[in-house]
Amino acid sequence: MHPARYPKTTAIPSIVVVFFLMSKHKFQPFAALPT
Repeated sequence: MHPARYPKTTAIPSIVVVFFLMSKHKFQPFAALPT
């Protein structure tokens, strides 16, 4: 296990998780923002 390679391999799944949560919550965070 090389520490230098670890962050690079976890960077892509992290982005996927973020997009998954965004698509799951859809516009909930935006609706919570004050207008």
